[in-house]
Amino acid sequence: RGNRHGVSREFDARGTLRREEHLVDGQAVGEQKQFAEAGHLQRLTFFVDRRAAVTLGLLADGSFSELRCAGQSLLPQDRAPCGHAGKVSDVTLFHEPGKPGGKVRYLAGQLQYQAIFDERGETVRTEEVKDGRRIKRVYYPSGQLRSEADFIDRDPSASEGREGVAREWAEGGQLTQETQWADGQEQTIRQWYLNGRIKLHQVIERDGRHQRRHTESFWDNGQPAAINTDRNGRLLGWQKYFDEAGVLRREDEHGDRGVLLRRKQYSTQGVLEKDERFLPDGSRV
Repeated sequence: RGNRHGVSREFDARGTLRREEHLVDGQAVGEQKQFAEAGHLQRLTFFVDRRAAVTLGLLADGSFSELRCAGQSLLPQDRAPCGHAGKVSDVTLFHEPGKPGGKVRYLAGQLQYQAIFDERGETVRTEEVKDGRRIKRVYYPSGQLRSEADFIDRDPSASEGREGVAREWAEGGQLTQETQWADGQEQTIRQWYLNGRIKLHQVIERDGRHQRRHTESFWDNGQPAAINTDRNGRLLGWQKYFDEAGVLRREDEHGDRGVLLRRKQYSTQGVLEKDERFLPDGSRV
């Protein structure tokens, strides 16, 4: 069929070797090499089942620019940096010689820790596997923690789904949101104002393909603002709305598909002032 087979080498106009591939019927198999214009090895990969199982990116001084490992050693050069020598590796990755771009730690080819640095060398985000959990963190430019996702470490194809907790913080350090996950779905969401008062508390329940959310919202003075229930994203049943003093001012009843059926309005003292029913065409009685 005209597919390349065997060792293939490519040279630039000056005769410098730029690429060396091992091919079987046109597909990359085993060790593959790319070389920089200056001639040094720039990228070393090992292909298994048509994908790069191991990747080593190298700079002119021999430092790493990229490192991706497999569960077993596939190249002599991957043993130490991928943690196949019986101990955890600790490898700094560089944007260019002398300019670190991140850090990785591997044990037996499994990523234990990863940090990404910005142009100033400050940590932007990290990922850590510890005690059976995978913890991902993102940071503000100031170094303050911005978000953290702490989940049970499972294979991405596992049927159990995501389980754990995700949190977000303001740059001043105040916790602003916390989400609990189980069975790959959100279970509860809580939000806070910067003054520390609760802003929202939401509970999510599921029945087959249907999802029901019960949401309590609050004013920044701590008084209730609204109590809502929705099914599959549409309001259902009675909804309550309060003023900043915590007085009930309105109740709305919603039917299937979120259609408004009835509305009650109350005075600032909480006395019923108006009770309206809505017909299918939106008219009131």
